[in-house]
Amino acid sequence: MIHGVLILSEEGKARLVRFYDEISCEKQQEVIRKILFYIKQRSKDASNFVFHDINMLDCHVVYRKYARLYFVLLVDEAENDLACLDLIQCFVESLDKVFERVCEMDLLFNIDKSNYVLDELLCGGIIINNQRERVVDQYKANAVGK
Repeated sequence: MIHGVLILSEEGKARLVRFYDEISCEKQQEVIRKILFYIKQRSKDASNFVFHDINMLDCHVVYRKYARLYFVLLVDEAENDLACLDLIQCFVESLDKVFERVCEMDLLFNIDKSNYVLDELLCGGIIINNQRERVVDQYKANAVGK
């Protein structure tokens, strides 16, 4: 199961935060700080998997950096890490199609579109779709924000 989805800037600003577990805002902030600390201290040649106990959430981190943003998934041991990287790739490609060359400002000022795309990929922390074309077609069919 996926416990959380985060999009973080290099400066540590959260651009999208979605937790599928009930945790307090203070704990969410602590988790985000720890994740950013772990990711930023890693070398550029390190893998995209961080196996740390992130503040007793009993999960590990799968992330990918695109431009100046970190796309992060908090997953448990039941999830395939490579499938999670594929999901991140699908998420980024879908955002790129929806926004027509997505940038950080698009995510910041159009959070509803970003959340809609994420909702097409995940439901309650379970992957329901991993095909970019279907996500974009569903978005266009519902014409969110137009």
